[in-house]
Amino acid sequence: MISKDEFFVPPCLCNKVNMISRMINTMYRKAFTNHNISNEQISILLVLNATKKCTQQHLADKLSIEKSTFSRNIVKMIDNGWINRTQGKNAKEKVISLTSKGREKHADVLPVWQEVQRKATRMLGFSTIKELDRMLIELKKETQNA
Repeated sequence: MISKDEFFVPPCLCNKVNMISRMINTMYRKAFTNHNISNEQISILLVLNATKKCTQQHLADKLSIEKSTFSRNIVKMIDNGWINRTQGKNAKEKVISLTSKGREKHADVLPVWQEVQRKATRMLGFSTIKELDRMLIELKKETQNA
């Protein structure tokens, strides 16, 4: 029997990855408690700030955010005045970009995000972060070809 003070490392890889994900998500959520923004919304802000604008589908694919979660966050971000959504090349295509209020929100949360990034990198180690980058690239290729 495992004591209540003993940390249990599950044998299942899926469970391990989910546990790590929840722990890291909690770090970010706590850091942004007073900023009225979710982890997914931060990711969207960061990418839109870098790309200036892109289609909603392209951004969802790049961030690998589940479709309903992504759509829900886009609507909240539009309601908050952080992003603008316009018609693309056809009836289905939607182009999104940051508004001036969205750029202000990005500037507000960027230092907090940078600090939590540094903290997570210190905890995991730079080589682990680089290995995660490599794994994400490989897994994305594999899942696209499956």
